[in-house]
Amino acid sequence: MAAEHALHFVEPGPPPPVPLLEPSATLCRGPRFFDERQHRTLEALCNRVLPQPSSRQAVPLAALLDARCFAGLDTADAELGTPRDCWRTALAAIEAEAQARHGRSFSDLRGGEQDALLGAMRQGQLNHAAWQGLSCQRFFAVRLLRDISTAYYSHPAAWPSSGLIGSFAFTAQPRQE
Repeated sequence: MAAEHALHFVEPGPPPPVPLLEPSATLCRGPRFFDERQHRTLEALCNRVLPQPSSRQAVPLAALLDARCFAGLDTADAELGTPRDCWRTALAAIEAEAQARHGRSFSDLRGGEQDALLGAMRQGQLNHAAWQGLSCQRFFAVRLLRDISTAYYSHPAAWPSSGLIGSFAFTAQPRQE
């Protein structure tokens, strides 16, 4: 009778997840892939695209993106090329656009000025030569929004905001027969 009520798994559990980055990848101080200026621009972009509440630990978005680019984890897009090249070109172009329009670095602009540049990027209205043929509108949709949001939700500090509690990697549930 005890055998009738034994738990059986529908399928074997998946293997343990393989970390995409080495644990030390985001623990080093300072950027490893981007230079200091690019990193400041990236931090400012992350803060405008995905502002984080001050009530809990902030997700180090710029550090996570820097580590991903350093590790070369992401695949290339047909129009944008590799994420590494795309991010470097775009950060330089955003900096050039900020200098041309406001005479200051993107990270030194006020929030409304940064938002105006992001809105122009979203509409495909940035055309500085520093874009080197890269579509600012496609960059906005494919790299900027996706990479920042993916970095955010990949970090355990963001999980409570999504309603996720604990590890969700193992989905095999026991059933009773």
